[in-house]
Amino acid sequence: MSNPFLLKLWEYVQWSLLEPLSDIHLWTALGLTLGLGLWVLRKTADAFEASRATYPMAFISVALGGGLLVLTLALLDMFALKSIPASVPTWAIFASGAGVMLLAVVVPLTKFLLKAGYGTSLSAWVSALVVGAVVVFVASFAFGLLGVKVGKLVSFKGGVTYRKSAEKDWGKPVGDAKVLLPIGGEVSTQPDGEATLDLGADSYLGLRGGTIVRVKAVGEEAMVEVDQGRVLGKVRHSAKTKFQLRTPAAITGILGTQFLVSTDANKNTSVTVADGSVAVSGTAPGSRTVTVAKGQSVAVPAGGQPGNPVPADPRLLQEITAFDSALANEVQKRNRTIEENL
Repeated sequence: MSNPFLLKLWEYVQWSLLEPLSDIHLWTALGLTLGLGLWVLRKTADAFEASRATYPMAFISVALGGGLLVLTLALLDMFALKSIPASVPTWAIFASGAGVMLLAVVVPLTKFLLKAGYGTSLSAWVSALVVGAVVVFVASFAFGLLGVKVGKLVSFKGGVTYRKSAEKDWGKPVGDAKVLLPIGGEVSTQPDGEATLDLGADSYLGLRGGTIVRVKAVGEEAMVEVDQGRVLGKVRHSAKTKFQLRTPAAITGILGTQFLVSTDANKNTSVTVADGSVAVSGTAPGSRTVTVAKGQSVAVPAGGQPGNPVPADPRLLQEITAFDSALANEVQKRNRTIEENL
């Protein structure tokens, strides 16, 4: 598949289906969807005494139901979501797309079946088409609620690459589709690249150019390792928040704040806080811990102790605030253009 449009569409289809983390996950989900759909179809056909609802017809029905729904959601994500305000619930958007699919596809196909003499099995066929769509929806929601915890790249521009684990090669540059990062996944931004990483529990990291990070945990107890570069962040405070950023020189504990953490080529680290406070300690054994409050910065040399907090550079505070403002706009999050609004 070399056509750029088809490649992009395939990325969105995978995302819309089950947010797959691997090819095995994707094809297993497809197999289960078809298998369950076929079983339900046969039971429905028996109930309607639809003798002409054969297995080939059942397969086509379920494949059409699930496939058309996934394709509709993917096309919606590619073209429509970028212009729809975030105040409109996502479920309403997808339901509208499914409605359009039914009117544009199911009704014409139903008329064709009637003319072809399949009236006795029409009810079973329509039921199977709906079942195929419902199975996809249920599987997707189940994965979102019960599946593997992942981080998500929700906005990016310029050169950004990722890999699912440190043992894998760096993948191709990120395109327009969204990207899931399982635990152990890494993101690298080129000098011209920027990205926003959603770690769940309303916590986000903005990766500036020349940054490499590794996701170690997500949610309220998220942990991210920063090998190099600059990371802006916003973490929502809650009673369960135990967010950590680790660099070669420092461990930064964040309960809920707006901050910037940077580490240079010599592995020296600096931490700046625009709102809230953070606890910073060195990675060296026996390191002391200092509290960095709103409007302060602290430096931690590689292998050394954190210094005393000092007033932060106003330009750094402004940069952190700009990132927070871009995140606060729900429309920008849906459009995945956070980085373009900094």
